[in-house]
Amino acid sequence: MSEIEIIDDVLYMYTTPFENWWSNHIFFETEKMGVVVYDVPFLNEDGKALWEQIKKYTSGEISLFILSHGHSDHWSSIDFFSGVAPDAAILTAKETANNIQIMGKAYVNWTEMFGTWSHIPELIIKPTETFEKEKVIDAGDFTLKLYTTGPAEDTEHTVIYIPELKVLLANDVIYKGYHPWNEEERDGHWLRVLDWLRTFDVKTVVPGHGPVCGPEIFDDMEKWLTLYQDLRLEYAGRYGIKDMPPENREKMIEEMKAEFPDWVEGDLQISCGKMLAPPYSYGNNKYSVTKI
Repeated sequence: MSEIEIIDDVLYMYTTPFENWWSNHIFFETEKMGVVVYDVPFLNEDGKALWEQIKKYTSGEISLFILSHGHSDHWSSIDFFSGVAPDAAILTAKETANNIQIMGKAYVNWTEMFGTWSHIPELIIKPTETFEKEKVIDAGDFTLKLYTTGPAEDTEHTVIYIPELKVLLANDVIYKGYHPWNEEERDGHWLRVLDWLRTFDVKTVVPGHGPVCGPEIFDDMEKWLTLYQDLRLEYAGRYGIKDMPPENREKMIEEMKAEFPDWVEGDLQISCGKMLAPPYSYGNNKYSVTKI
């Protein structure tokens, strides 16, 4: 997968080379707004690599960061970017701002306790501006329509729809060719979010993980989430996914892989309850350690 893909000669999608989960991050420049960046990588060293690409393709004058949700592979290196673009605004949904603080503190504690993720930032940067539900930004050349989704992969996501380009920047509401992260079992509302996204006039979808695609990805995501629900009912019954017997967990994983043989396994082990995702949960498991 290339590190940069240009979409409609306007948007630049950067795919992380250092992380092993291949997160996508988008930037563009307009005369009115300068450079706008939608999501930044997890590791500071990968943030530096993104910064080099931004300087290569634009003036480097960043005016705005938009952070899509609270998972750190989409915001953590804002620590690095605060040094190269100290005056840029940082915009998130209100709940995402809260989640960033919760997760950031958890990561710092995790690193102090276990010494893992040694390259992650230790300074948690607070968003400078928040919004609720919807926000419209006139970028000059086109319009950014920001919408919150409610629960999907995270408790809240901000997707961006650009009507002039018929482009949807979907972040981790959409995966393409990668098994989604669903450790917290929000698939019920996630399916409703997909139904809502189908109402947009879209020709191009930029997922949070995986290559640029078209609206057919909504069918693929619906198939994955529906199969996940069916198998959870079969193997976990009325219990949570983490309470499944180990043998049922393995069966569920194998059936998911059999149905999606070409998808990168990625977070499938976590989604099927084999591991607790470290080091955060927005409930009682905030500092839980990984366990098999």
